[in-house]
Amino acid sequence: MYLKKTCLIIIPLLCLFFDHNVFAQDDPPIKWGDIPRSDLEMKSFPQDTNASALILCDFGESHFDNELDIVYSRHLRVKIFTS
Repeated sequence: MYLKKTCLIIIPLLCLFFDHNVFAQDDPPIKWGDIPRSDLEMKSFPQDTNASALILCDFGESHFDNELDIVYSRHLRVKIFTS
């Protein structure tokens, strides 16, 4: 009985003390719409000259919305070499 009361007090207190946001990265690696000229002029990938496409960036973020559903946004930039 004593342990149950102690847990009912300690667990909410721990949640209050450790309630903060955690970020793995400060900024996204690329910004939407900002395409470097070098990416546009690239004709092939030096490490694999036979590649028909190259993933330049694959970045995602997730957060909770007002209904506590997880919302995932993904930014994928691909350079296609073949027509």
